Amino acid sequence: MDKGILCPRNEDVFRINDIAMGLFGQGLPQPLQERVFLSVNTHMERPDEEVLPSEFLNTINSSELPPHELKLKEGCPLMCLRNINPK
Repeated sequence: MDKGILCPRNEDVFRINDIAMGLFGQGLPQPLQERVFLSVNTHMERPDEEVLPSEFLNTINSSELPPHELKLKEGCPLMCLRNINPK
């Protein structure tokens, strides 16, 4: 790979990803269906106790956390930068 896109803020990254996903799969005889994956906001040790409202947790856009809503299409490039479930 000899080209890349440098983005100083997550807002820019999310916007560019949305544009790239819109372009991905164009020109195929049948358009690719987009699937949306949502995060789960429950406390592992106390699932019945709600510490923070889910609506608030879904709005956090931090570089340390994955986005609440992940949109993917079949065959799209995907890069996992960290092991979320180490054992």
